[in-house]
Amino acid sequence: MDGNAHDVLAAYESAMFSGDRAKGLQRGSAIKAQFLRWEITEPRAAQPHVLSSLGPVTVHFIVELAERVNNGEHGVALFNAERQLMWASAERNLLIEPGIHVFSHSFPSLPLRPGVYQWQVSLWDSGDTMDTWDCIPEMTIATEVHQHYMDEWNGILNLPSQFVLGTPEERIVERASNL
Repeated sequence: MDGNAHDVLAAYESAMFSGDRAKGLQRGSAIKAQFLRWEITEPRAAQPHVLSSLGPVTVHFIVELAERVNNGEHGVALFNAERQLMWASAERNLLIEPGIHVFSHSFPSLPLRPGVYQWQVSLWDSGDTMDTWDCIPEMTIATEVHQHYMDEWNGILNLPSQFVLGTPEERIVERASNL
């Protein structure tokens, strides 16, 4: 494939891994719930596991339940390639009927440095684990790089910023005009 490094890497990783877990619950087994797959749904892209913009992001985790969840807790966490926790959250007191459900998480942005990240999702009922999944394939952040040009000064965040060079007098005038 020809293109920029982020796009080629993302295509390679997508080809190596499938986003689908098993083909669903094996009825009659002891499995009560199973996360089946995940995808980035906003922004919509040809590769559902690659994020290439810094705008709003929505991620869906699809789960199949064999039985009702009465006092559920859904956890989600995002780790970098070194397994450092980037973010985590939990929803509690969930009541969910059997069937296939979408757990949707929306963010104003995921301003992470380009690279590979992994979601982990879980579902519990009354303190008992129903399923925990380290999502495959991993998520690739393939956004434009807003980092220091020297690797040792690159951080976890990939935040665009604006730089303006001026004199103190210009800054005073600018502040006064904003009032």
